[in-house]
Amino acid sequence: MKRALICGFLGIISSMWAFVLMVYVNNNLLSSWSGSRFWNSALSLGVILPLVSSLFIMFVSLIGLVCEYFRK
Repeated sequence: MKRALICGFLGIISSMWAFVLMVYVNNNLLSSWSGSRFWNSALSLGVILPLVSSLFIMFVSLIGLVCEYFRK
């Protein structure tokens, strides 16, 4: 139960951070780019590391919640 609460809290916080960073990048897109416009904009704005880390924490907490759901 304790692990599920921790994973749930981390999942909610990291998903909010990821959402805020994605909105920030989406509002400041580059006018010229090569490849993915979103990821190039995130790289030029300097938020690629916080964005990737928040997405990573969100997916790890989701995996933790799924493991706790199927655990007896």
